Amino acid sequence: MQTTQLRPVKPDPEITDRISKDLQNASDTKIHSFKLIRSKRGVHVYSCRYGEMPAVVKYFKNEEDRREILNYRILIRSGIPTIRILTFGEAALVMEDLSQSGKWRLGVPEDLSDAATAKCLAQWYFALHEKGAAVSELNTLYFEYD
Repeated sequence: MQTTQLRPVKPDPEITDRISKDLQNASDTKIHSFKLIRSKRGVHVYSCRYGEMPAVVKYFKNEEDRREILNYRILIRSGIPTIRILTFGEAALVMEDLSQSGKWRLGVPEDLSDAATAKCLAQWYFALHEKGAAVSELNTLYFEYD
């Protein structure tokens, strides 16, 4: 009898198999060594190895959540700086591991009171809105709290 983990700590082999199958047509690079970061409402986030590179993979079980994949495609195509995306599938995307990135990091509450960080964020939003005026697809990006 299979049990469902309420707070999963181990990778779900069914999900990691789905990720591997979803990405097999997108890239010859193998994804492996999954470690669960978070699993919530059908969005599964794992640290992993993409070939020999540390990476993070997000798998979207639900169709409506997969719009995040489209959003990254639109941002990249529009020249808006983003986390480095290593490959896309239909239901998964593999991105650089921010803990290993020389360019990006996760935000922290203190960033809101750091003038240099606020300036960088303002420049990014300016670029987004400037491109958004010319690229109609950018108007379709969703806000996390929609």
